[in-house]
Amino acid sequence: MDIAKEIGYIQGESVSLIGLGNAYGSLGQYERAIAFYQQSLQIKREIGDRDGEALCLQNLGVAYGKCGKIKEAYSASYQAQVIRQELGVSMFYPQWMKSLINFAQRGYLQLILCFIFGLIAFPFALVWIVIMYLWLWLRGSFRR
Repeated sequence: MDIAKEIGYIQGESVSLIGLGNAYGSLGQYERAIAFYQQSLQIKREIGDRDGEALCLQNLGVAYGKCGKIKEAYSASYQAQVIRQELGVSMFYPQWMKSLINFAQRGYLQLILCFIFGLIAFPFALVWIVIMYLWLWLRGSFRR
């Protein structure tokens, strides 16, 4: 970090700060991790690195959550999600779910179709799960 600072490589300094935050977070020292993430976030905002900003906010959200600061955790995570949506990058939903959400947002008819499909599909999925657990339980009972 010091070398990056000396040579003026501000992006490298920011990455080093995130690494230090991750290290302290893995050691359970979340307050120190938060301090490093906030420093990195400030740099990311100064240089206009929106993807890096989202990463810092996501890390902050996790660290705040581990500290029990729920409001701060939600706020940071939400800001990260908003930035990722602005960039067109969303790691929160798989592609099939994004397609389903887009379909449901087209209009009331599509939303109603998704709702009805969910009502029909959910009981079948639930029955399938129960049958699988019963099969595993019975299979285990006969092996004894």
